[in-house]
Amino acid sequence: MAYAVVEKLAKMDCIAPQPILLEALQHGPRAAPGTAAEPVGEVGPDAKEAVPALIDLLKDEDPIYRRVAIASLGAIGPNAKQAVPALRAALKDDENEVRTQAEEALKLIGP
Repeated sequence: MAYAVVEKLAKMDCIAPQPILLEALQHGPRAAPGTAAEPVGEVGPDAKEAVPALIDLLKDEDPIYRRVAIASLGAIGPNAKQAVPALRAALKDDENEVRTQAEEALKLIGP
């Protein structure tokens, strides 16, 4: 249910949902950050305000949340440049899929 609401907000054709998604990333219940991270990425480059919260999510113990946060950072693209050090660190993650996702995100963010 929560994911459906967050996903619908992310797909609206306006910037207004971003504060709600950002709030879910920063202060939501345990499942909310991972739930909010994917739709934040769907907002794309305009979701740059979410980058610090997504960087924090890279520290989560759940590799699924880390992968989703990394994919969202890649979708934000060059506006996520401040995440580059954290993404480089993710290249050493224990999980192969996290490392692969980090490599792809770094390519999308650029030099």
